[in-house]
Amino acid sequence: MLKTLTIFGFYFINNQYFIILLTNNIKEYMKNIEKKIIKIISKQLSLTKTEINKTSSLLEDLGADSLDRVELIMTLEDTFNVEIQDEEAENFTTIDSICTFIKNKIS
Repeated sequence: MLKTLTIFGFYFINNQYFIILLTNNIKEYMKNIEKKIIKIISKQLSLTKTEINKTSSLLEDLGADSLDRVELIMTLEDTFNVEIQDEEAENFTTIDSICTFIKNKIS
């Protein structure tokens, strides 16, 4: 399947030109973010991916304690190259809340 690309911008850094390209298939890109987040959570909490869905609560459904949450936040920051403030992380109650935050942060 071919994907079309859109030129997003030109940059000139250290005597080199860089062209930023974006794929038009944003839905697929966002779905991949969700899959990656679920994969991270399943690994961190030693759960199968089928035990996790978008409405799963980190605490009640998945049993994440405070140490799990700190490790999860650090992994998300490293994986998606974002900074998550403590106040922002307090809103991470469900998988969907994490996905929404990450998608907004990187878009």
